[in-house]
Amino acid sequence: MNKKAILDILQDKQSTVKEFVEKEKIDFKDEASVAKLLAYYDSL
Repeated sequence: MNKKAILDILQDKQSTVKEFVEKEKIDFKDEASVAKLLAYYDSL
């Protein structure tokens, strides 16, 4: 998956997710980084 595909899936909270991505420097090629993003999204 790429950044656009993941953000499209998480679009209901996209602005909050984008802020988290920038703040935490999420690397969409790294599974652990994407897992961190999904855990954050799940906590919202």
